[in-house]
Amino acid sequence: MTGANRHVLLSMEDYQKITDKQKSIVDLLAMPDAEDADFDPPRLDKNLYKPEDFS
Repeated sequence: MTGANRHVLLSMEDYQKITDKQKSIVDLLAMPDAEDADFDPPRLDKNLYKPEDFS
């Protein structure tokens, strides 16, 4: 048999040990100190779009 293994049989306990160490995308993108960040974007003083004249 050649090539890489495609299936591995693990106990649920071993699987949880492996997966609990990895952070999810939610954990990686979380910003727990975000409420402390100052974010005051400037107001837009112009239109975001211009209506097209099809006449």
